[in-house]
Amino acid sequence: MIICVKCKEPNPPELTKCLKCGTDLLPGENIGSRLGSLMVGFVAGAIGLGIGLFLAGHPEIVESSEICLLTNPAAWFFAAIASPITGIASALKKTPIYIRYENRAIRHQEGEPQQALDDFTKALELAPEKYRAKILKSRAALYAKLGQDEKATEDQLAYTYSGGAFEDTSSFVRLIGGDKDTYVSSAIKDERKRMLASGKIKALGFCKACGHAVELNEKLKCALHPKLKLQNITFVMPKDVEATISKVEAETIAIKKKNRKVLTIWLIILGVLLLVCVLSTVLASLAR
Repeated sequence: MIICVKCKEPNPPELTKCLKCGTDLLPGENIGSRLGSLMVGFVAGAIGLGIGLFLAGHPEIVESSEICLLTNPAAWFFAAIASPITGIASALKKTPIYIRYENRAIRHQEGEPQQALDDFTKALELAPEKYRAKILKSRAALYAKLGQDEKATEDQLAYTYSGGAFEDTSSFVRLIGGDKDTYVSSAIKDERKRMLASGKIKALGFCKACGHAVELNEKLKCALHPKLKLQNITFVMPKDVEATISKVEAETIAIKKKNRKVLTIWLIILGVLLLVCVLSTVLASLAR
């Protein structure tokens, strides 16, 4: 049930408005967040205006500097106008429906955990790909708290395959001068290896020597041919191993066929070019 924050009336989970008082049961951004966006916009605008006026009053700084944009008064005046407008737009924007479901899930985690899970699931259905990682991480944490370890692992594994994985910590890495993509890639590998070592997930890959997909060890190697490089490595839940083996094999075969087709096309092109060269040489010799 959804408990109305205003009148405390229990409501069926499918409703978006309270039956008793009409309050919106899908919360948007709170007033504090909206006021924060507004204040940041105006403060940034004031700073931009101050820097712009300072640079306008000291033309010698502009003339002697090689960094044109940062010492261009016009750029700072533009920032002084754009920042408050951006702050106002952010404060007044309509909260996307998937964030509203996420907000309600967060609100119900303690009192109605099942409702929170349902709302996280609905948010995942509606959210764009880049935002799904954040919701998956929250739902995984709630599953773990409720003792549903298998579902928590499923969400954690899905998190590593989402486009926004580790975005929350990668921003700090970029701030201190690190490479964001390298960090995210390393973090994903470490997380999957951790789950693999604990036995919560399995790794599969196509072994050329075996001629089919095989289950891999903790080092992501084939037990029979540990020195060979494997193709199409995939991480799955233990219950999905059998179904995924055939999928890995089918995908690998499809990739091989595609590569052979591309190679054949290139060989034909090279053959035609070689034939043209030979014919050109022969014709040139006959012309003499």
